[in-house]
Amino acid sequence: EVLIRTLKAESLFEEDISPHLMDLVELAKKKKEAMGRYPESHLEPLARLLSIVEGERECIVAKGKNRLWAGEIDPSPYIKQLVDSMSSTIMLSGTFSPLDAYELLYFGGGGRAEKLTLPNAFPSENRLILVAKEATTLSSRRRNDRNTQLITNHIAALIERVDGNVAVYFPSYEMLDEYTSFCLKCASKVGKRVLVEPKDARIVKDVLDDFMRSEPAVLLGVCGGKLSEGIDYRGGALKGACVVGLPLAAYTTVQKRINDYYTRKYGKDKGMLVAYTLPALNRAMQALGRVLRSEEDLGVLLLCDYRFSKRGIKEYLPEWIKKEMRPVEEEVSAVIGEWWESRIDHL
Repeated sequence: EVLIRTLKAESLFEEDISPHLMDLVELAKKKKEAMGRYPESHLEPLARLLSIVEGERECIVAKGKNRLWAGEIDPSPYIKQLVDSMSSTIMLSGTFSPLDAYELLYFGGGGRAEKLTLPNAFPSENRLILVAKEATTLSSRRRNDRNTQLITNHIAALIERVDGNVAVYFPSYEMLDEYTSFCLKCASKVGKRVLVEPKDARIVKDVLDDFMRSEPAVLLGVCGGKLSEGIDYRGGALKGACVVGLPLAAYTTVQKRINDYYTRKYGKDKGMLVAYTLPALNRAMQALGRVLRSEEDLGVLLLCDYRFSKRGIKEYLPEWIKKEMRPVEEEVSAVIGEWWESRIDHL
């Protein structure tokens, strides 16, 4: 009723309608979920935009190609408000690295939380962590013939030398499309099906269910996408994962304004870490984290970009990854094959 009155008044600001719109959004999501459909609502972006504009929060509005983007930059006021209302709060994640940066992101400053880093409890002998010596998705080298060959070598090694299901995560849908035909060729050599993350969120569940039923199979996805976070590939459903490139956000007008905001707030180094580097590391670690879901699981974790082993990135990785990752390049296929066979022999 509020929405109808507002539309008749030809104004979005006759009254505060955003809470009512969010109620409609939640209702639509629940109804779609009950019908077995992906729970999304096209009304949600409008509701969130109005909630920002009607309030007095730090936000950005940026014009892109054929679209207007609006969003809040800084989550810390909300998180601080929530934790300040509690006697104590425990926040935990396998991807809180580095902790100091997440403290800045979530609480708006240092010294607010007691921080504790725990070692990886899963047996180190059950995982192989590799990092490329040269391969990269840096724009200046992306079209270089040798670099392309190095990337394809890493992808082929994971698909062909790891028994069972594997996933290859790219920094963008554009790059995923670019390498799909090569992945199909590799998979066909070893009798694996290839399933590709759809851009249409409504059919993600169908693709995921198909992948879970298929073995051996190859899942092609995007870091930070619909199949690289928040999904539990338990029971050995995923034996290996490759993150192709450092999944930095595209340098759009929106991202530039986010960078500017945090640079003003924390200075250049810490600001860029929180605004730009930290989300990329989180996307990569979330993708790799789909593999080892229990202490019995075996898995190969492959970081296909030399930047993961260099200053500016390496020091922010979890300690167990920094300690165990092994630089490889042309020998990657042999290294994976030998390790996999040795672990299978011990089981």
